[in-house]
Amino acid sequence: MWKPSFSYFVSDDGIEIDDVLEGGDEDFFTDNKIQSDYFNLINSLRNPNMSVKQKILTLYTARPYKDRKFYLNSKVVPINIFMTSSYNFAEGFAREYGGKKDIWKVRIMDQYLVKTMDSPEQKQYQTIGDKSVPVESIELITPWEPTQ
Repeated sequence: MWKPSFSYFVSDDGIEIDDVLEGGDEDFFTDNKIQSDYFNLINSLRNPNMSVKQKILTLYTARPYKDRKFYLNSKVVPINIFMTSSYNFAEGFAREYGGKKDIWKVRIMDQYLVKTMDSPEQKQYQTIGDKSVPVESIELITPWEPTQ
């Protein structure tokens, strides 16, 4: 078992956090509480006023078709799933990684996310929490349909 870690750099612009682990990595996280604490620390260091500035983000995620019933009318999503600000990326991911994936639009509070990529084209996130995290809404926007 390894201890969770990250890198940080101090500059005139503030603190930059790097080398952040991915959720679900069992080499570093012995349970969901430790993982949640780790990502809350990362978010607090990146955004010191986060508790004051919480906001709802609209993101997209590709989820397996077999899980559709779970997500329909759900008020929660599992931890460790990836989300993106780009519908096109979610759609491409669904095609590239096995097809049979629905594309969902999710409205979620940023406190339940850790940013995994930040580029001008898109931002990517992973959900963080103890077991599942609440969502404001989740909508199936592109259902996977079997070809005839």
